[in-house]
Amino acid sequence: MNISRRGLLASGAAGAIVAATDGAGALAADAVTTPLKKQELLLKGATVVSMDPQVGIQTSCDIHVRNGAIVAIGPHLQAPAATVIDASKMIAMPGLIDAHNHLWNTMERSIIRETIAGKGYFPITLALGKQYMPTDTYHSAMLGAAELLSCGVTTVNSWSHNLITPEYANADIRALRDAGIRARFSYGSFQGGPPPDVPIDLRAIERLAGDWPAHSNGGLITLGVASRSPGFASKGPITVDTLKIEWDFARKLGLPLTVHSQIPGMMENLDKLGMLASDVQLVHPCNWTPADVEAVAKTKATACSAPTTDTRMYFGPIPLRDITKRDIVLAMSIDTAGVTGSMDMFTEIRAMYANQNTTYKAEDGMTPLQLLQIATINGAKALGIADRTGSLTVGKRADIILLRSDDLNMAPVSDPLEAIVRSARPHNVDTVIVDGAIVRRKGVFTHLDEKQIVANAITAFNGVKSRAGVS
Repeated sequence: MNISRRGLLASGAAGAIVAATDGAGALAADAVTTPLKKQELLLKGATVVSMDPQVGIQTSCDIHVRNGAIVAIGPHLQAPAATVIDASKMIAMPGLIDAHNHLWNTMERSIIRETIAGKGYFPITLALGKQYMPTDTYHSAMLGAAELLSCGVTTVNSWSHNLITPEYANADIRALRDAGIRARFSYGSFQGGPPPDVPIDLRAIERLAGDWPAHSNGGLITLGVASRSPGFASKGPITVDTLKIEWDFARKLGLPLTVHSQIPGMMENLDKLGMLASDVQLVHPCNWTPADVEAVAKTKATACSAPTTDTRMYFGPIPLRDITKRDIVLAMSIDTAGVTGSMDMFTEIRAMYANQNTTYKAEDGMTPLQLLQIATINGAKALGIADRTGSLTVGKRADIILLRSDDLNMAPVSDPLEAIVRSARPHNVDTVIVDGAIVRRKGVFTHLDEKQIVANAITAFNGVKSRAGVS
């Protein structure tokens, strides 16, 4: 693969002075975690919403977890050595999956104001992103990952597109590792660059991939590539030739791809070039033409909608029902707390419910089961980890959340699917289990210092704002 010296310099050298004064060594003092331990668990008497058609929905049901995996689901299970959790007034379901999130800019959530010129997401993120140091990336990503866990999200795709130097990638990955969340880390560009004809830092990705076991947190984190979107009708942030270089490089390393896709005709053109395939995740399926939908269906690429962002940012109409009718795997995402304001995936589920009902007649709309599939098992399929997570299935890893069904806003529960889709909120999340380790119990973290995470993020954000001259 031929990569010019200019390309390597442009894609890796920006911000080197900042990184030199704030490298990976400075991050060591920022850890706010205690070690997580996998436990043998017996969840007793739950209403199980499994998202596995073979298991279905079961009441007064137990779940046995051992060595990080689900070993049995059913009534009256016996596990004398297990820690028992009374789930008799709870709904047990797979952890939610956020298939696309810019965790690095979580702390920008309340400074972005779309109604004021120059204060919208893109100009603010560009101005602030250039002033980040690796520790800022760590604290923002940690804030976002911790909030996701508190909201019942057990898996996230960290779509990292402010990687000024490799130290920024290390910081983002370390936050995922410290948080204890299952994740894909998608290696992207940096704010404001590189030029359209210059690839992202491919050598850094190659080095990271070669050393991935040291970063993967025992396999909990996987690696991918986040690509800029090509401009077919006009000059975009990346040329098609450069896109081919990046995608060929990623595929040579066996790394999956993700790209923003709200450009009509983009998918059709990628298919014509032979570039679209099942390893491509297409985020923001807005403005897709019928030919785009057909191209995605034919190539088995996956889609990912961010319901709040897709409407609030005026990205364009979303042919959700057309996508699902063509059996395209559709996942769900927060996108960024900078736009949504929070990591509340339950709100995103309801937003998708409302959005599709403004486009399609109610009798042709999505069901609660379909919406929960989009927020769980479809996210796992889109991230290539459906063999491990996304449903409560014997043999899969134990990524489980318990929702209190007797809370004021949930009771009484007649249909658990309707209750989750219509009523559930983050404060109903009682217990969060990731890979068999309890990360949150009775609404409290078992391993994270929540107050310190918030304090660190506030300090980091004030520094970024000051350096950027933004208020």
